[in-house]
Amino acid sequence: MVYPRHAHHSRAVACGKGAPELISEHFDPDEFVRAAVHWNRLRLEGEVERELREAELLAEKAWVTRQQLPHACRAYATFLKRVSDWLGTGAAPRHSRRQTRALMLTLGQALVARGQLEETSLRNLQPRKPRRH
Repeated sequence: MVYPRHAHHSRAVACGKGAPELISEHFDPDEFVRAAVHWNRLRLEGEVERELREAELLAEKAWVTRQQLPHACRAYATFLKRVSDWLGTGAAPRHSRRQTRALMLTLGQALVARGQLEETSLRNLQPRKPRRH
């Protein structure tokens, strides 16, 4: 069954009766950020935690039933964990993909614009200078 959950996002997925509902049915961090960029910090923190729990639940169910879990699901859960850690501590993860940092920067800039995050929290999310060889 598919149920709309958000004003800015009309798709969510549920896999069977009582299954979790995800903001990004394709485990796509870009899709999550497009939905989340309009939320306040409190809602963002809550939705990140809920989405992370649901992605982990899907992974656990796949493991129990011996089904192949899409690689994207693990990557999505990792992305959500990094966002959660960043929102909780204010410190960006040291080792993360460039795309992850860019998406977190997008969320952070939206929160800064609303006065819900200090601009200093964005410092570690800025693109890094290329390394010289």
